[in-house]
Amino acid sequence: MSEAKTLNQELLEAIRQFIPADTNLVKVIEAALNIGKEAVYRRIRGDVPFTFDEVVALTLKFGMSLDRFLGIQYEESVIYDLHQISPSRPLEDYYNVLSVEVEMFKEFNQKRDAKIYMAYNMLPFTFFYSLENLWKFDIYQLLHQVEQEKRIEDFSRMALPRELLRKRDELFNAYQSVPWSCYILDRKIFVSMIKEINYIHKLGLLSGEDIVCFKEELHRLLDTIESTAATGRFHGNSPMTLYLSNVDLEGSYCCYECPELNFTHLRIYRLGQLNSSTPDIFTAQRGYIESLRRFSTLITKSSEMERNVFLQEQRVLVDEL
Repeated sequence: MSEAKTLNQELLEAIRQFIPADTNLVKVIEAALNIGKEAVYRRIRGDVPFTFDEVVALTLKFGMSLDRFLGIQYEESVIYDLHQISPSRPLEDYYNVLSVEVEMFKEFNQKRDAKIYMAYNMLPFTFFYSLENLWKFDIYQLLHQVEQEKRIEDFSRMALPRELLRKRDELFNAYQSVPWSCYILDRKIFVSMIKEINYIHKLGLLSGEDIVCFKEELHRLLDTIESTAATGRFHGNSPMTLYLSNVDLEGSYCCYECPELNFTHLRIYRLGQLNSSTPDIFTAQRGYIESLRRFSTLITKSSEMERNVFLQEQRVLVDEL
């Protein structure tokens, strides 16, 4: 069999593994590539090979590793897709990252038995996307880091594009439709955020009014964590299970799991991501998160006393901001 036909067959077999058994393969490829039904049949029969652009489009559509189909096979190696915020156009890049996540969640939320497992050593973005000042502060911190040659203006003067705000709201709504999620939280997540706020305040870039707003939103965030732990639902919608880690977490790890698609991402460079659909990476990261869960305390509908102690300690820290 020629290399082209082998590529066709491997790609088709991989797609079959990502779609439900009763789904029409021809219609899936027809919609993904925007080509006619007969053109799809020619590719399925092997009469015509998929073009490079078509292979790329299909691997992106189904979250598959492109190297798998191009013969790039290095022993004990894996492929990551880097989503990084560049210094030259940080807001544009951040908008693109949000756009990719919106589309990913819209598709993921429709999958059968979709589940998300996360272990965070910082405040999860999920929790404060609806809080205007905390979300804005996270972007402000990013700009402060990447635009080192420019004078950073006061926090209160920074204005964000409307399209970025709309995309943020779209993503937050998508988060609330996740079928089920599990979060393991480092007990120092509020300490890290408060240290960053205090640092920027000491630089004279935050006003007293800004601090009051941060305190109010941090208390609202703690209320959200408390209600989620008590009810098992995030903002009264998506089922969510919360754990408090009894060991320090080294980073922030995420696994997206469903029968049709498994992939992972690591949080890096503050708002950047390393994404991978490599099966070995998913298995390793999923196993690591599971091991962290064994060293954590479940606070969703349980451990009420420990949950209350943790929340009270965080409220004291917020009041001292």
